[in-house]
Amino acid sequence: MPSPTSRNGQFRAILVLVLALVGAAVPANRAAALDQTEQIAATATRGRFVARAPQRLLDTRQSGVRLAAGASVTLAVEPTPGGSAIAAVVNLTAVQAADPGFLTAYPADRPQPVVSNVNISWSGQTVAGLATVALDGQGRFTVYSSMASDLLIDVFGVYESATSARGGRLVPVDPQRVLDTRSTMAFAAQERRVVSLLSVIPADASAVVLNATATRAGAAGYLTVWAAGDTQPDTSNLNIAGPGDTIANQVIVPVSGGKVEVFSQSAADVLLDVDGYYSGASSQLSTDGLFVPLTPFRLLDTRGVNDLNPIEDRLKPRKDWTVEVPVLHRGGVPMGASAVALTTTVVHAEGPGFASVWPAGLGRPVASNLNSVARGQAVANHVITRVSGRGVSIFTSTPMHLLADVSGWFTGGGARAVLPYVPQVLPVAFGRIDIPAIGLTNSLGDGSTDTTLDEGPMHWSFSSLPGELGTAFILGHRTSHGGPFLRIGELVAGDIIRLTNQGELSTYRVTGHRIVQPEDLQALAEPGTANLVLVACHPIGSSAQRMVVRAELVTA
Repeated sequence: MPSPTSRNGQFRAILVLVLALVGAAVPANRAAALDQTEQIAATATRGRFVARAPQRLLDTRQSGVRLAAGASVTLAVEPTPGGSAIAAVVNLTAVQAADPGFLTAYPADRPQPVVSNVNISWSGQTVAGLATVALDGQGRFTVYSSMASDLLIDVFGVYESATSARGGRLVPVDPQRVLDTRSTMAFAAQERRVVSLLSVIPADASAVVLNATATRAGAAGYLTVWAAGDTQPDTSNLNIAGPGDTIANQVIVPVSGGKVEVFSQSAADVLLDVDGYYSGASSQLSTDGLFVPLTPFRLLDTRGVNDLNPIEDRLKPRKDWTVEVPVLHRGGVPMGASAVALTTTVVHAEGPGFASVWPAGLGRPVASNLNSVARGQAVANHVITRVSGRGVSIFTSTPMHLLADVSGWFTGGGARAVLPYVPQVLPVAFGRIDIPAIGLTNSLGDGSTDTTLDEGPMHWSFSSLPGELGTAFILGHRTSHGGPFLRIGELVAGDIIRLTNQGELSTYRVTGHRIVQPEDLQALAEPGTANLVLVACHPIGSSAQRMVVRAELVTA
């Protein structure tokens, strides 16, 4: 049996997962780095938005040649006469994807970034997603597909170079709901409706930023939004997978007299939330609200132990949590940014739920930005949101991992945070662990201290809870304090492990065990599967290595 001193040392070694540093690395000369960001931002090319009637640039179904997995396509966007396009707003739709995967849009003259714009969760799915993408000097952008799929690309407008402008400047607003047919009358199949936005935007607005959501659908179909009075375009904005589906997508379209028209191919309830609008030609000349495109970069990823995870150690944001994400001075976004364009993605959701994005330090809006409908689903949506000095907040209604990728920022002053930061409290596991094959039945605690572990097997506070997607880590002594994990090395594939957490039973089936080094424990976390890892020191009486027993969830 190791001495108390060595036992404390081995426990600290086990806790490598919870010792990751929070936040980004600080530059050696932070002041110089901040100054450089501001200098680059001050000279960056910026532009005004020129809205267009939706136009289809690509439909691979017409050629009969689908994109292969790992293939890319490069397209050019035409500027308006006399203009110089620096970025485009496009809708990307993966149609009947062969496998789970993603689409990524980026400038044609730059390497493919580690970001995504559209996510596919299962084979055969059709998903649309809006993207704001910087263009190269020839007006081109590239779309990469990680899976074989047909691809539709529709353009809704371009940002054209301008140092100031009257029309085409973004005016962000706190999300305001202008349509919710759940309290009135749902759309019938093939129905068109005119929707007035004049309660939120001025009559001379040139375009609007909407979050459109279809829910309680009667069948598969699509939704199209366009300027009221114009001819319905041969494009779509979001795709409904089937009966009961809930799906959201951001929409940036021209408006006519402050109104848009909505068409639903299938019967469904429709929600429209206004996130902002673009000024009209009669507005005052100003430099505020111009767009500065960036090479897309990943701002947030809660799946890993890195400086992109503000809540540390692969910890999935919990039910009803709010995560604050710093934005300013990240990836070229300066202090002078008023808003950002980003793609927010939920991954490995525990079930139906939603996420909302808004300026950190302000109250959470009623509106949501994206919805998950199934356990394990990955869903992305484009978001244009104001930022505060603290960045943005993201709320999760159900446990889910979060990604956020920034594609550009808007000039002008940001929002002022008025509410204090409220740290989230980790959920606590308590109950029992039963392993019939080795005669173990014991209380199950929660925490990350030696005292807790001395009381019996312990759920690692920073890992997934029993029954959830992800990896639940359970630690235990092999010799001291009753040695509850003395015999875990006898477990074989097929043996059953039962965890009861706050009255909920989760049953796991052992898949195998192995010996690892203490520093290798981090690699055992798998956010996309529901599994269990038992950890104890090895060999008996030593803290040199770790015995690891893996099991997969069979019931929850």
